Amino acid sequence: MDGVLANFILMLVASSVAGCVAIIGGVSSCMLKSRCTNIKNPCLSCEREPLDDENPAYNTPINQPVTQTPVINRLY
Repeated sequence: MDGVLANFILMLVASSVAGCVAIIGGVSSCMLKSRCTNIKNPCLSCEREPLDDENPAYNTPINQPVTQTPVINRLY
């Protein structure tokens, strides 16, 4: 096996492993940030408590302006 083929196979295996790790990390991150109370990993099942009626997510007006801090441009 020459060096070019060996480097290609090594790069292919490394990128495949990195892709799998990235997918697992993304799914795990989403599951950790969710409001699920019971998470089962292999089937990705999730038991979730719904929000109550007094939650501010239901009471905020749709057309309310969003306040945002100004961004300082430092590329002068």
